[in-house]
Amino acid sequence: MKIYETKEVPVIEETLVKIVCDVCEKEIFINNFHYKVETGHNEWGNDSYESLKELDACSDKCLNQLFELYLESSYKTKYINIEKRQDTI
Repeated sequence: MKIYETKEVPVIEETLVKIVCDVCEKEIFINNFHYKVETGHNEWGNDSYESLKELDACSDKCLNQLFELYLESSYKTKYINIEKRQDTI
């Protein structure tokens, strides 16, 4: 037989309230399209998560600047993922 006890547990919930471009620092309004850019590498085994960077770009111009930075520092990272997305509440 299984006996259960009911407990009230406080929950902390993270909700998206604002997105800011990592290049020009302009606010990206929720429901507008923007670019999510992720870079990293897999050379350190389980510690590779430390190389992960997630950035947001509000426009093609800002995305180009992020891509140029990636090319300049490609010795620190091995991949780049670019996703055009629309975050919603």
